[in-house]
Amino acid sequence: PHFEQVSLHVLTEEVVKKLQPLAHEKHMNISLVATPISLQADSDSIKQLMIILIDNAIKYGNTETTIEVLLESTDHHA
Repeated sequence: PHFEQVSLHVLTEEVVKKLQPLAHEKHMNISLVATPISLQADSDSIKQLMIILIDNAIKYGNTETTIEVLLESTDHHA
């Protein structure tokens, strides 16, 4: 893995923007509430994880709902 400084909120916004059309096909919306968070991580792995999680919510969630993505830091833990 290649570790680098990652802006988790920016990466998550990119994933939400990418998957929003897929959600709209199922009459769903994705709501993102993100606190600015930066960390040392493998950005490709984190991005893939976010895609899998949100994609699963779209695939297995009820139509005409909102998928809520909350990104926050608690006691210096993302």
